[in-house]
Amino acid sequence: MDWFADRREAFDGLLIDIDGTLTTGQHSVPRAAEFLQWLRTDDVPFFLVTNDCDRSHQQKADWLAERGIDVAPDELASCGDALAACVIEHGIAGEQVFVIGELGDPCYARQAGLRPVRSFEALPECAAVVIGARNYDMGSTCNAVINFLVANQDALLIVPNPDRYWPAGANRIAIGPGSVARFIAMVVEDYCHTVSPIYLGKPNAAVFNFAIAQLQQRTGLPLATQPERILTLGDSLKSDIRGANRLGLTSALMLTGITSEATVHSLPPDDEKVPDLVFAGLCGPAVLPP
Repeated sequence: MDWFADRREAFDGLLIDIDGTLTTGQHSVPRAAEFLQWLRTDDVPFFLVTNDCDRSHQQKADWLAERGIDVAPDELASCGDALAACVIEHGIAGEQVFVIGELGDPCYARQAGLRPVRSFEALPECAAVVIGARNYDMGSTCNAVINFLVANQDALLIVPNPDRYWPAGANRIAIGPGSVARFIAMVVEDYCHTVSPIYLGKPNAAVFNFAIAQLQQRTGLPLATQPERILTLGDSLKSDIRGANRLGLTSALMLTGITSEATVHSLPPDDEKVPDLVFAGLCGPAVLPP
């Protein structure tokens, strides 16, 4: 907080990761709630940006509230929100799509102008498959989708959350939608033709572009804002830092999640995952100041 307060005029807004930055597992990081309230009090525009698309904005806000962090639903940007631009880009507005797993309630696919279905019987009439997370039988679902994509070469495979896995506690991990998509695409390609999954979440530009547009529309941030004037906080080199660097945003790694300081120092200087800044935490010192 002290570092940012001294450099307030250098930045027009913040994009802040949630899991690993504001929370770790089932708990909030020290002073996370205070940090957000401090930003509000100082009228600093910010959005929380997450690759969690199996929860709607309200569901994610409720989840954060249970961990002591009060956030309004309209302060959140999810990779699921990027579906709307994807629908327009690929001309599938109003089309029926098969949804795997949870995709928020209300459903991000429906909010994007699609007609989501979940029954295997409806799958042949779909224009695309959208991969969510949790609460589905992986074996039977993947088998059905693979055969659908084999028979329908023009069908799209859309993956809001590209994460291959996420921490599940006690040195365990859970398989993420990104891994499911890669498995499906690999099997289809091995059998007959190439399937190129469409990834929307971090480190891809779609979710960042949505969040920046929200900053501009809801907070009066100028459209001509220089990318480096948007500070991005996150704990993942592969998603948060790489994504921010690709867009020219100022990237700040938080050592509150999955990345250690030693990992940062092991990166080659020209690696796209090298952060501009490194912090021990929201209330800790700058480890790698400018």
